[in-house]
Order: sequence, then structure tokens, then C-alpha cells
Amino acid sequence: MSTMWKMTGLWCCVLFMASCASQKTQQNLGGWSPTPAKAEPSDMERFRALEGTWLSTYENPEWPPVEVTYETIAADSAVVETVFAGQPHEMMTVFHLDGDQLLCKHYCAAQNQPLLVAEAITPERVAFATVDVSNLASPDAMYMGAVEFRFVDQDHIEVSWTSFENGQPGETVDVTCKRQQ
Repeated sequence: MSTMWKMTGLWCCVLFMASCASQKTQQNLGGWSPTPAKAEPSDMERFRALEGTWLSTYENPEWPPVEVTYETIAADSAVVETVFAGQPHEMMTVFHLDGDQLLCKHYCAAQNQPLLVAEAITPERVAFATVDVSNLASPDAMYMGAVEFRFVDQDHIEVSWTSFENGQPGETVDVTCKRQQ
């Protein structure tokens, strides 16, 4: 076989694989397209200030308190939140700036990864909404589509996670977090 045919075959394979890769399962965001808020470096500083161990209690009294850790990594450029550390349903959320946008990516026990952007930033709160979800099992599968952090004081935060399914908001889980000394 000539070199030209081998190269043509190689390029056809590359183009085919690229077209297959671009046909990932598209999430159903229900027409939701968040408008990013302009973030400042000080907005990221609020998440760096969470460094340490927190005890989270849920609005539902049947759920036991859970330890949550925040760790600053990558030369202070990202903060990792870890929930259920060391358990099969361990989850992490990574917060970071991308230019003037504040982002977080949630690595969920549902085995998908929502990417969220801050759409509201005030001195008291940061609200994130979904931009994209990777590894979604189907277009209508459940994912964590919104989260709001309310900064009560240096030792207390309130967090609300909202699940989405079929592109629509579902259950909201409200968590009260207290820094452990």
C-alpha cells in the first residue's frame, strides 16, 4: 500500500474518531443558560478562607452530621471541598477562577461531573448554575445543577445544593456548616 493511501486512511480514522467524540450525551439543561457574574480575586479568597475541617448538619434530622474538608491546592489557585472522604460515595468540588469567572466542578457520586459558573456574587453569597455536565448517563439523568454558598461568618456557612432531572430543578438539600476548632 502506498504511503499516500496509508496517510489518507489515518486521516479518515482521526476524523471518524473526532466525530464520535463530539457526539457525547448532551445534557438537558431545560433551556437554562446562566449569565456569569464578573468575579474578582477577592471572591476566590472567600473559598480559600474555608480551609480546614467543617461539620455539616442537614435540614433533614434523619441524616447524620458529616465532616467536610476544604483544602487550597495548586499554588492557591484552587480549593477542593471533600465530602464523605474515604467512603464509596465520596464527592469533591473544585473551585477556581477562569479569568473573571468563578467556576466549580462537582465530582459526584452519581458518576457525572457538572461544571457550574457563579451567576450571582454578593458579600453574603455566591450562587452557581450549571454550564455543562460531563459523563451524564442520559440527557434526562439526574445531576447537581445549582449550589448556593451563604457566608454567615468566618466559622459558619450555609450551602444549598439543587438536583436537576429531565432538565428541571428537583430536590434541594440544605446544609449548615460549622468550622471545627
